[in-house]
Amino acid sequence: QAATWLAFLCPAGRALCLRMSIETAATATQEAAKKVPGPERHVAVAGVRLAKYSGKAVQPGGVCFSDEMQRAAALLLQKAYCGRYRPRLGDFHVSPEEVKAFEDAGIHEGAAGYGELLPEGVLTLLWNVGAKRGMRFYDLGAGTGKVTALAWVAGLHATGVELAKARWETARKAMLKLQELTTGELNRRTILEESLLSSFGLDMVYSSFNDVDFTDADIIFVSSLLFSKEMLQALAETARWMKPGARIVSQQPFEGEWFEETGGFSAPTSWNHHAWWTVQEVVPSALGGGEQKPANLKRPDEFDAARRCNLVGCQQVPRATA
Repeated sequence: QAATWLAFLCPAGRALCLRMSIETAATATQEAAKKVPGPERHVAVAGVRLAKYSGKAVQPGGVCFSDEMQRAAALLLQKAYCGRYRPRLGDFHVSPEEVKAFEDAGIHEGAAGYGELLPEGVLTLLWNVGAKRGMRFYDLGAGTGKVTALAWVAGLHATGVELAKARWETARKAMLKLQELTTGELNRRTILEESLLSSFGLDMVYSSFNDVDFTDADIIFVSSLLFSKEMLQALAETARWMKPGARIVSQQPFEGEWFEETGGFSAPTSWNHHAWWTVQEVVPSALGGGEQKPANLKRPDEFDAARRCNLVGCQQVPRATA
């Protein structure tokens, strides 16, 4: 609890808290999570941790995978990430080159620690915020793209934005493997067929999220525990242009008259099995005359191939005939 309070005292305290938590939690993830109580319980079954949808969702109607679909999705993504879909202790190293990239972009305070929302936590998130197939989903600060990839498997049009080159490269390689694997899934007519056939595009953009136009989003996810006030203000300046009703999931809520808090939920991360996430909605507001979105923003499809990897939605595979 003392470390939790330290996390909110100052940027250095937040960074120290996350580094300490990652180093201790990553090695105990499998065993500790078997004992997690509460409405978002998670159970280890045949090596795959499952989200249990119980209690009341913040926004009803969200995508909900059966246990069998969760296992299939986990195994699919485990293959795409070459056996490293669930995070390991060594996955959280931040190189000097990555720190410099964050410093150059003016967002260095959040680069001191790196952690991940665990797979069962991603499914808990999608269910809680009422995510439906076809919705536009962004992960701002997507790391190696695991949240984005699972959102895509669940049928959303998903985009991840990441500034650290090594993390983006890991996501890019996983996406290429995922394209190959999903073709196999459809050929074999697995339980994921319906979800994959309804999926839309999947993008990973190599950029600062301050340069990306995410205003078409239905849902944005921001793991903002280490973000400075200035970083949050910059994100809010773009987020206020999202359509009314669009949802924001973050650890530090956005400030301003354009956002209304609608609830929250806990979901496990690599540093805290009970991490709390706040859900906000964009509310209608009277923008001043002549106001415009920041001029530097680019849509994901405006980035060139050197800075964007994308997959289109899966296509129907013709059934084999005798």
